[in-house]
Amino acid sequence: MKNPAYAGAFVYGRTRSRHMLYPNGKLMTEPCPMAEWKIVVKGKYPAYITWESFERIQAMLRDNHAEYDRNRTRGVPRDGAALLQGIVWCGQCGHKMAVQYRGSNRYICNYLHRSQGDPVCQHLPADPIDTQVVEAFFAAVTPAELETWTHAQEVRHRSDEAFDRAEAQQIERLRYQALLAERQFNKVDPDNRNVAGELERRWELALRELRQAEDALARHRAERAAPETLSDEDRERFLALGLQLPALWEEPDMNRERRKALLRSLIDKVVLRRAATDRISVRIVWRGGAVAAQSPTLRWRSRCTRTGCCRAGPRWRPGSSTWHARGSTTRPSPPS
Repeated sequence: MKNPAYAGAFVYGRTRSRHMLYPNGKLMTEPCPMAEWKIVVKGKYPAYITWESFERIQAMLRDNHAEYDRNRTRGVPRDGAALLQGIVWCGQCGHKMAVQYRGSNRYICNYLHRSQGDPVCQHLPADPIDTQVVEAFFAAVTPAELETWTHAQEVRHRSDEAFDRAEAQQIERLRYQALLAERQFNKVDPDNRNVAGELERRWELALRELRQAEDALARHRAERAAPETLSDEDRERFLALGLQLPALWEEPDMNRERRKALLRSLIDKVVLRRAATDRISVRIVWRGGAVAAQSPTLRWRSRCTRTGCCRAGPRWRPGSSTWHARGSTTRPSPPS
């Protein structure tokens, strides 16, 4: 399902050269993101699926690919005891946390340890964190949260309208610049080839920017054409599901993969940070970018007997732009 021909589209420029050769002398290539495809002609072939379905499938395939170093994706839910596998991030260094099942279930941030030989950033018990996140997940499917979602949709609709007006004004400005470039090109002396060539290049550039802005506006308007609203029937079903969800969670058929998939339907990522020796800050980022208004702080008692193991605090020096640990001073910010 990676070939756009299934959606009836002809595409040119799906790959690009890496300027390297295989041992047999063949040129290495790599796939380009869909946004960088050079030519896309929709409706060229008989389509098995719609273009929107094709885009959703590609997004799902990218998200299921668990190669974090290059793609930073979540990976497909697997049969592991840790429910937040693939969606846990370190609140100290900003890297993705892995799952460790040695002895007990833990979330561990060992990216800098594997890549640069730095000490392990932090490792935290998985079971109490999972319990805290599941409770927040159940609390999100309540009438109060539904009203909050409705209010957020209204705010988002007003923001989209303001963004639409700004894009329309930008198109008017680009259209004026394209007309100005055309008039300048028409007035130039044809014998002056250098000036004519430069004015023609500017005209083509203005037309290209105008076409890209018009395509972007049309795409955004198409995305907003079907507003995310709930009918009365959908609202009643949502509220009924919220009451039944705790019982469904305990059903025998609700295995670990299904529980993880259910959590991912609302939760985009969970950011963890050790606030103290016995406290863990849990920040939940919901799908759509909303963050929990108050990040719950989880208290737990460590039974680890290794010296300094559970007391590793942030290695960031306040008021400074350097890190105490060895390696590069450029670190990613914790995900919002």
